[in-house]
Amino acid sequence: MNEYIPTLIIDWLDAGHRVLWTHEVRRLRAADFCFYISCGQIVGLNILKQYRNNLVVHESDLPQGKGWSPLTWQILEGQNFIPVTLFEAAEKVDSGVIYAQEWISFEGHELVGELRAAQAKATIGLCKKFIESY
Repeated sequence: MNEYIPTLIIDWLDAGHRVLWTHEVRRLRAADFCFYISCGQIVGLNILKQYRNNLVVHESDLPQGKGWSPLTWQILEGQNFIPVTLFEAAEKVDSGVIYAQEWISFEGHELVGELRAAQAKATIGLCKKFIESY
């Protein structure tokens, strides 16, 4: 996702938002929103309390498909119609309120780069729509 995030950041900066992009939870600063995009760390309640919304994008039809690397597991299982879910992070992993979903489809011959590009497009779209409609 790192190669796609700058596009999202530039769009938000152009819209007048202040943005901090970090890979380290300890560098987070209190703000209105925090998006945990491809975040491999579990964030504690003390961090979640710093934000009005803590938003996660997960490639599954939550509450089904909880866990790590959901896109990869579904592709390995032969699925080609994958949900991408934007939800509120909660103290219990993958359990928060669901705000939006988008579905991506594959034909079964895509390479990893193509899977990741589709994942990124859906992820960025969901994040942008959330902020635009807030």
